[in-house]
Amino acid sequence: MQTMKLPPPTLVPYQDPEAILAEMMVDVRARFAAVGIDYDLGDLETDPVKIIFEAAAYRAALLGDEINAAYAGHLIDYASPAGLTELGEFYDRPRRVGESDAEYAAAIKRHIAGRSAGGPAERYAAIAFDASPDVRDVKIYSDPHGIDPAIHVAVLSSATGGHASGALLQQVETALMAQQVTSDRFHVASAVRKTVDVALDIWLTPEASESILDDLAGQLRLWWDAQDLLGLDLNHADIIAAVKSIGAGAISNVRVVAPVGDTEAWPAEALALGEISIHFMGRGR
Repeated sequence: MQTMKLPPPTLVPYQDPEAILAEMMVDVRARFAAVGIDYDLGDLETDPVKIIFEAAAYRAALLGDEINAAYAGHLIDYASPAGLTELGEFYDRPRRVGESDAEYAAAIKRHIAGRSAGGPAERYAAIAFDASPDVRDVKIYSDPHGIDPAIHVAVLSSATGGHASGALLQQVETALMAQQVTSDRFHVASAVRKTVDVALDIWLTPEASESILDDLAGQLRLWWDAQDLLGLDLNHADIIAAVKSIGAGAISNVRVVAPVGDTEAWPAEALALGEISIHFMGRGR
């Protein structure tokens, strides 16, 4: 899952080296004047005083950048790979073999958010994620009707389609039961509860090759599987946009035949694409 970063935080305000140089030149002229020296060489490129001050001004600006970079490196969103590993060790979440920086940063944040021993939901989510690298996403929720007191855990697998196997669900439940210190009960289930078949009518541009349709279904499935699927609706507009992006410049029109309308997913549900049928309808502009 992706998050938009804010501008990097700073400890030292940005300093324009030209502005620093100008201030230094004003200062040195005042100092010379105070001792009766008429200094008027500051506009010459060969003036030794100006040359020295230029170097000092740029070094001052670079030092500010280095201080800000070092400060930002101690924050999860801006840390280097090595710095991120150090932060993870500090928060008791070592990096897994093969874990990307983005995945590791998200895991550290979950551990920070869920440091309470008996919850909150963020702690249970962190435990579920750590149960297996095959856990792609997790939703912790309670019975919306208030009847079942168990903590519900919806698990989305990293496998194609997102279905969590029985073995994976057992791993998550075992991890939750081993690390929780309250009397909470857990109901762990796969987040994927609905498979949606897709049928498309496609018109190509006059010059496009029909071969582009050969892998269109597979590319569409990859597009969907790459989304942040928990709670994501399957909308006609998104399908059409995705198909046109996949066949950029070759597809003139798309009509979604199935599903009949937009398909809604509730927050702990992930929709999976079932059969994808592509029908070539001709050519258009």
